[in-house]
Amino acid sequence: MYTQARGIGQSSQPRIGGVGWYTPADRLVEHERARTPDGYWNLGVAHGAPGVIGLLARYAATGIEPRRSRVLLDSAVAYLRAVAAPGDGGRYAPWLPGESPVPRRLAWCYGDLGVAMALLGAALLVEEPAWRAEGLALAHACAGRSRTEAAIVDTGLCHGAAGIAHLFNRMAQATGDGVLATAAHTWLDHTLAMHDSDGHAATATILTGTPGVALVLHAAISEVEPHWDRLLLADLPLA
Repeated sequence: MYTQARGIGQSSQPRIGGVGWYTPADRLVEHERARTPDGYWNLGVAHGAPGVIGLLARYAATGIEPRRSRVLLDSAVAYLRAVAAPGDGGRYAPWLPGESPVPRRLAWCYGDLGVAMALLGAALLVEEPAWRAEGLALAHACAGRSRTEAAIVDTGLCHGAAGIAHLFNRMAQATGDGVLATAAHTWLDHTLAMHDSDGHAATATILTGTPGVALVLHAAISEVEPHWDRLLLADLPLA
């Protein structure tokens, strides 16, 4: 019988101490296929292992095939931790084989900030202190990056200032961490400052447009916990 965790497991492959998910070249869009003609191992929340980790953690925590989900979760996290780049720059490339040095850009979809959210969220859901410490350390490193270092040119939810603010806000609320709370305020300020600039979100989509920015701003001023960000696996349990 096909089940959620079984399907995820069947599509995984052994990879550097754990398991990963390979995307063959024929499933890539043209510009990605030009850069990785043999396919890649995706490391972004939107399309890769961190997103799978977020999903498996929710399966394990809510009793959806808990044993299978937990085994896969442990293996996926082991792989993700094994492929982190050393040093003080960016730790996670968008995919492997990837760019060197790793980009320092902050975003939900790809890079260190999305990975930090996925790792920290998984840690809180299945109560793994080591993952929590590593996710928090990665989030702190992200909080230390300036807007220039983070390569942010727009305000959208996927890879813009508002999305960064929301992830920091969610992680701060989940941990009570002051560094992350300060980062959330800083990136909200960036979002508001970009309102009248060329970097504002000009489309009508949630991920890259004004509806997503509006949802982030509402979540920042409301005492009601948002539920829309479950779509992004950003619904971390509150402290």
